[in-house]
Amino acid sequence: MIENAIVQTILAETRVRITAADAARIRHELLDGRTDIERPVVYVTRSIRNDPQRFVPASARPGPPPVAQVLATDGRPASDATRRAAVEQVRAQLARSRRANS
Repeated sequence: MIENAIVQTILAETRVRITAADAARIRHELLDGRTDIERPVVYVTRSIRNDPQRFVPASARPGPPPVAQVLATDGRPASDATRRAAVEQVRAQLARSRRANS
């Protein structure tokens, strides 16, 4: 039950879908050894909403655009259209990151 709430909260806050194993790791991180929490689902979801990027697994975070988008396969610069598309992709990633952190 808590894992489902974690998966849904991460998805709602970051638009990143995490696995059940990731959710279990987050649950352990937030609740192990804590006996003072009366409503664990509320505590976990509030913790995620306060800092959602903290809980997104590194493997699910967007990375830089692939080199292939900036360079042609022979190592020469890619076309202007390809570079513009790569720049737009980076801008979109930055915008998502800013929204998630605001």
